[in-house]
Amino acid sequence: MKTRNLIPILLAILLISFVFAKSDNFQSTAAGGDWNDPATWVENDVPTAGDDVVITGPGAVFVEGLNTSTHDACNNITVNSGALLRHKTNNARALDIMGTIFNNGTITDTIIAGDLYLYVYGDIVNSGIWNNDKLFLEGTSTQNIWCNTGKYFGCQEFIDNDNTSSIEMFTDVEFRDTHIDLNYATLILPATKGGTFKVLGGWITEANITGNNGVLDLNNSAYLYSDITISDLSLQGIVNVFSTTNVMSGEIIVLGTLQNRINSSATLQINGNLSNEGTIQNSNNNLNLYITGDIVNNGTWQNTNTWLSGIETHSVSQGASGSFSGTNFYAEAGTGIITANSSIDFDGVNVDLNGGIFIADPLKGDGLTFTDGRLRDGTVFGNGNNISMDIDSFLEDVTMHDFVLQGTVPTYNNNVVFEGNTIVEGMLKNYSLSSDVTFNGPLTNNGTMDNLTNNLNLFLKDDFINNGICTNNKIVFDGTSDQYVACLNGNTISTRIITNSEPTSKIIANDNVSFHTSQINLNGGELQMPLEKRFTLTGSSSLEGRLYDGTISGEAFDYEGNSDAYIQNVTFESEVTLYGQVEVLTQVDFNDSFNNKGILQLHTLSCTINSTDRIINNGTIQDGTGNNLSINCQSHIINNGFWENYRTFLNGVDDQLIYLIAGKEITGQVHFEAMIDDPPYQWQHNGINLNSGDFTGETSDELIWTVPVSNNYNGYFVCQGAADSSRHILIRSGIIIDPVVQLQGPYNGTDMDTVLTQQGLIPLQQPYNMVPWNYDGDEEVTAIPADIVDWILVELRETTGGPETATEDKIVMRRALLLRNDGRAVDPYHQSPELKYDIDLNDNIYMVVWHRNHLGVMTAVPISDVDSPAYYDFSESATQAYGGTDALIDLGNGVYGMMGGDADYNQQITQQDRLGFWDPNAGIPCGYVPYDFTLDRQIDNQDKDQTWVKTLGKSTQVPE
Repeated sequence: MKTRNLIPILLAILLISFVFAKSDNFQSTAAGGDWNDPATWVENDVPTAGDDVVITGPGAVFVEGLNTSTHDACNNITVNSGALLRHKTNNARALDIMGTIFNNGTITDTIIAGDLYLYVYGDIVNSGIWNNDKLFLEGTSTQNIWCNTGKYFGCQEFIDNDNTSSIEMFTDVEFRDTHIDLNYATLILPATKGGTFKVLGGWITEANITGNNGVLDLNNSAYLYSDITISDLSLQGIVNVFSTTNVMSGEIIVLGTLQNRINSSATLQINGNLSNEGTIQNSNNNLNLYITGDIVNNGTWQNTNTWLSGIETHSVSQGASGSFSGTNFYAEAGTGIITANSSIDFDGVNVDLNGGIFIADPLKGDGLTFTDGRLRDGTVFGNGNNISMDIDSFLEDVTMHDFVLQGTVPTYNNNVVFEGNTIVEGMLKNYSLSSDVTFNGPLTNNGTMDNLTNNLNLFLKDDFINNGICTNNKIVFDGTSDQYVACLNGNTISTRIITNSEPTSKIIANDNVSFHTSQINLNGGELQMPLEKRFTLTGSSSLEGRLYDGTISGEAFDYEGNSDAYIQNVTFESEVTLYGQVEVLTQVDFNDSFNNKGILQLHTLSCTINSTDRIINNGTIQDGTGNNLSINCQSHIINNGFWENYRTFLNGVDDQLIYLIAGKEITGQVHFEAMIDDPPYQWQHNGINLNSGDFTGETSDELIWTVPVSNNYNGYFVCQGAADSSRHILIRSGIIIDPVVQLQGPYNGTDMDTVLTQQGLIPLQQPYNMVPWNYDGDEEVTAIPADIVDWILVELRETTGGPETATEDKIVMRRALLLRNDGRAVDPYHQSPELKYDIDLNDNIYMVVWHRNHLGVMTAVPISDVDSPAYYDFSESATQAYGGTDALIDLGNGVYGMMGGDADYNQQITQQDRLGFWDPNAGIPCGYVPYDFTLDRQIDNQDKDQTWVKTLGKSTQVPE
């Protein structure tokens, strides 16, 4: 602005100097005339190349110099306001200006015909009207151009004939309908920002434009023709590009519209950074951009082809309103890394990385979005960002690192690979043809994975979490190391084919897993389940589910099926509980115990179940529709449900037990195999030879029942050989209870301390054969296991009423047990946490647990035989005990325990427990005594403050 304000002053000084010039300065008369007529000049002579000239007006001065031979000439020339400089009629006329030209009036061609050619060797200052035909720059040193506000050059051609010198703009400069040909000379915009080079109509060719952060403003169909280099400019108006030889460099900013010239494709090379604040587009044909630097798009970007080239890193970013919506976005081979420094939206764009690398900045933006486009041939690092697509977009021949998939992300062909952590939040599909997709890192599905037209096949080399919809064609567990799988929040995998292609490594479930209509081929491999989690396999009437050819291992878990799913050639290595309808086809082996709480039957063909461990039936075991189900059991059987299959074989090598809960029978053919080779044989029941129509094979190595196995035959069966006898097969009937209880004193926040066992202080015989318990049981062990805390006494009380009626006169069974540090009560003889009571379950059975210095507790509700063993955990809630918080104490972290501090066995915590027992013995190491409330052999403040003080005033809630 300061430069522009100085122009009028500068011009005035120059004019005054010409008006009052010396004798070699010329000024025209008021009438004007021909240049070569002395009468035209006040000096009555004709100016030459060394003379300064002022055209005073109002009469015109006509140039007569021939364009093809002799030119008129002067040194500096000034056209005053109101004055007119034009050529002679009919022919082109030329004027050589050896110095500076100042135009405050009008420079133009004759109206009738012909052209005025000006050859300028010095500077150009335009403050008037300038529309002659041709303006030539002839200077061999820098030529400067000024253009006053609102003025412009309207000459038809602006040509620099000496490209060894530059042209420097000192103000904004405007051309209208001018062909600008600099012959590869350099045009320099003002060194300070803000200079504008404006071209309305016409074109520019063979020019080197140094922008200095100024503006190139084109309009009225003006265009960049060819061989133009531009640096550090903002493009304003409508900048049309023609040909393939134009180059821009440095910082290029599009403020208006950048496009190809209509009806002709064009290519523009940008050796620098391109920022778009306006519009980049095609005009009828195609605009191709080649960019070596960074890209910022805050406007509309929809030209046909955008190429990134050069070995340096490229930064690409866009504003909130920007997007890329051209046809193709390419990286040339060998292009440097492309980084996205914001969210990037591609609308209708094919992005081809040509083997290159694209990186999304994790701290800037929300990733990549594709609408009706594709991303292909390269490596893309998401760094946890999103990639969002629609159904008309796809990935092809790309490796994607650490992405969250949003929208619908289709894959095309078999060369899409996901590395790192991949999360599906939207939908993953194949595009049109079947597609194999590889995941070399963990895959989490929170959305949908599905087929589109053909098949989507997933090859997983790492972990898989399904927390959404999974209905694609195939999943292949392809890792050479163990792979983890889980289904969260009740979600199911409905992939049709699931295969373990690397059976030397395990598939490990770290949560529930659920499959629907899936064909799961373990391929001889191993699936490992976690503790107390569930494996679910279901089918439909049109698509069955199948689990086959492998091993299920791990910790105790649940398996659930339905009538349209089946197991085939599977070995269960860990304890399993069966739910729903579990159907088997061909051989299935259980190498640990299984508990059936559903329906267990064959699928279609006859088959065999082999069990090397215990079978518990709380549901139904049967043949199913047609054909026969055979069961080989080498261990114990507990039946608490309906059991009627074709054949059941007891063929263990150790003693076997059939325990009938509440007398529930086993029907079908039951076979007792002697498992000895010592004929002749004789089967006995309770020591008496069998000879009954209820059996066949009494004198063979196999005893076959012709009646149900019932409590009519309680006792033991044995096969006597010539010199040897078989194992015992015992039949009993009653209930089985599995109690859990914690003691306040030894509880340490996690489990219970076992100091008394470590010190060898727990007696080998049960200690409750004294007042007030007076229990005369003979429970005894040869050694106390390392995980035992102490002895407890468990009793059952049967009543027709509620818990308040379960008084001691209702006792039907008592037994002394050992208490493990995890709270489980175990049978001292078998070290089993399941306690068998051979009583009929007719009325309400309540369980009571006693300890020698803790208050006894009783179950708040009757023991149920719905499931066997009947599991009852006092520690999980205060409501588990009759009396609630008056019966159990809160031990923290949701654990409740029996109250300690009863030193005198009277089931009350009083001052007497302290004064009569704890005080006299405080500080004295002890043995197995009742006033050691913490069971740690020390009589100290821990006993008093952490146990007795907290329970003082409490008494047992067990009815007397």
